[in-house]
Amino acid sequence: MEEFYGLVRTDPPQKLSHCGSANVEQSIMLRIIDGMVYNTETAEELCEIGGVGQTLPRNDFRWERTSLYRSTKGKFFIAGSSGPLARWAIPVRGGKGEGEGLRLIDESEARTLVEQHADYDTYVTAFGPPDEG
Repeated sequence: MEEFYGLVRTDPPQKLSHCGSANVEQSIMLRIIDGMVYNTETAEELCEIGGVGQTLPRNDFRWERTSLYRSTKGKFFIAGSSGPLARWAIPVRGGKGEGEGLRLIDESEARTLVEQHADYDTYVTAFGPPDEG
């Protein structure tokens, strides 16, 4: 295992399917926040939110793979990795480099992300049936 800014990445990366998109490599990530562990392997992946439909190769600085998760305790978080011109970029000498990250989000933000990036069944699974408009 390697340590990445408070994250633990296990090798080799696993191939995961994200909401009907093509299989992509995704590392298992763990992070402790406020004394609680957030683990992409044990959490429920709700949908991919970054890189959806993206065909950019990893050598393109704009590539990204980010997903929305719900922990076993019902907390929402996003986790993923990206190139130096996307969400998870990290500062390196003279600029930015590829990075990984995991960030907690509240239910309101999670609900918005599911509405934007997932289907009806995923929404119902995560939040229950919505009210009719």
